[in-house]
Amino acid sequence: MLVEIIPVGESKIAVWGKDSSGQWWHFAYGVEDGRRGRAEHRKCAGCGEKFLRRVSKGQHGRGIYCSRICSNRATKPMRGRTGKDSPNWKGGKHVRKRDGYVTLHTKDRNGKTLWQLEHRLVMEKHLGRKLLPDETVHHKNGKQIG
Repeated sequence: MLVEIIPVGESKIAVWGKDSSGQWWHFAYGVEDGRRGRAEHRKCAGCGEKFLRRVSKGQHGRGIYCSRICSNRATKPMRGRTGKDSPNWKGGKHVRKRDGYVTLHTKDRNGKTLWQLEHRLVMEKHLGRKLLPDETVHHKNGKQIG
């Protein structure tokens, strides 16, 4: 006889059930079906919250996180890191393969990320103003890199 029943997520059929001895059971196809699997309370290794997990013979090392979000945060800490926060950050400077020009990672006034040509930024700094789109900047030594 079950003394407590908790629905599993948004499922309309699957439930967790607690019997009079205090043992938790997982009913994947509803209580009326009678098929059940043993369940236990566990503590999430990511956030520390308690959650119910179905226990089966082949899953001894699984089920240490309460959700996929907690699992990803713990096992893939670099996911979602971009720019200077990324471990692959190389200073925000690279050479375009198509034409050999050096581009720099910058931000505009609105905080939008831009890749701008280095020689144009150097000229803007030298002139003390933004260059117009139709203005052309030639390299002093004729080399695009350096």
